Amino acid sequence: MKRAIELLQGDRQGSQAVKTIQEFYAHGKSLVTSLTSLSHLNLSYNNLSGPIPLTKQLQTLNDASIYKGNPGLLPKDRGTTEDDEDGSLSDNFWFYVSMGLGFIFGFWAVCGSLAIKRSWRRSYFEFLDKTKDRILLVLALNAARLQRMMKKMEDN
Repeated sequence: MKRAIELLQGDRQGSQAVKTIQEFYAHGKSLVTSLTSLSHLNLSYNNLSGPIPLTKQLQTLNDASIYKGNPGLLPKDRGTTEDDEDGSLSDNFWFYVSMGLGFIFGFWAVCGSLAIKRSWRRSYFEFLDKTKDRILLVLALNAARLQRMMKKMEDN
């Protein structure tokens, strides 16, 4: 990790500091990819630019403050974005709207058809009764078998 810090600040020999996130990743790739976990990485106010590489370690760092001060750093969909702050509709909104509509239509497709068609309703509830009876029968048979096994163990 010391090498990664030197890459961002410029090492003691006076080499130039890293300007893009790709340079940081390229120089520290073996370091970043060899980590089993990365709990915190603060890249703020380093004037980095470019897209953030898609690695398991970097994808888990969702805190928007660690990318602060890097106006050219992409993607901007990490944390809060300017679009969300302006009050525009986000993708999550449409996801939840479509999920709600799908649930409503799916629910009423099943329940509505059972409410309207008497033969379907009768068949559906007969199926549920038969399934319940089968489950109770299997449970009763297994309980009786277990009691017989326990009795045999006590006799021996």
